[in-house]
Amino acid sequence: MFLPYIYIIKSLIKMRLSIIISLIICIIASCDTQQTSPESKTTTTIDTLDNNSKIEEKFKPIKPDYCLKFENDSGYILAEEGKKFLYSASLSDTFGGYWDNSDNAEIAGKYYKTKSNSIYLCIRDLDKEAWSDYFLMEILSDGSIVNCEKYSHGNYECCWGGKIGFFKINDFYCFKSCGTGSGYCGTQLYIFKKIIPQESQNPIYSGYLESIWGKEMEEERVSSSIKAKGDTIVLSYQRNRGKRNEKTNQLNITASKKFTVMFLPAKDGVWYATDSTEIRDFLW
Repeated sequence: MFLPYIYIIKSLIKMRLSIIISLIICIIASCDTQQTSPESKTTTTIDTLDNNSKIEEKFKPIKPDYCLKFENDSGYILAEEGKKFLYSASLSDTFGGYWDNSDNAEIAGKYYKTKSNSIYLCIRDLDKEAWSDYFLMEILSDGSIVNCEKYSHGNYECCWGGKIGFFKINDFYCFKSCGTGSGYCGTQLYIFKKIIPQESQNPIYSGYLESIWGKEMEEERVSSSIKAKGDTIVLSYQRNRGKRNEKTNQLNITASKKFTVMFLPAKDGVWYATDSTEIRDFLW
């Protein structure tokens, strides 16, 4: 009489056991899929390190043993002190190169004092004579270099006119980068408020001198003057064409044109012209 009930109870127990076992198997499988194998963990770590290594490290402050003296709101750094400073900061090899030429032995750099009393210094990398680089750096009152960027240009400083091409206009700092070529010298202005990488900027073309191919002694010259009005930069251009007097180097003008272009900032160091028609005409 009780046999059927016994069989029913046994079958229920078996069913429950099978369900429990199935649930345990599912839980274990789920845990396995969520866990990461040692190999994949290693790969993830390596990938993370690779990504982090691609992030450019920030400039690490330098405290040179030899400190420059900045006595005025602006001024120049002479050759000997410039050499000692760069060598002390391990920024340049000062043996050989540019300073072997006695004609280069006077001025090494130019500086301005900022509103926060730090110094913005532009100084030549002294280890090479051609295709020169310049360091633009910020120096605190204790002599520490807290920011430093390299700015470069063409074969030589053809657009500087014998003066260091670093100057200030209102709240802006400007670096003149010279483009060189056969019968060509061009000028690009890097204009910024804070020292930032050269490659992050969009410079303003401010002028050039170019020989006209196939026409003896004929040249085109574009010059400009610059003004700052608030955050706006205004360049007044003059474009002349004519024959150059070989003795005086003066241009006997046969065609001339004047125009003004206003430039607005997209961000620090990045400029766009409100009307680029005239600039595109002489650049291309």
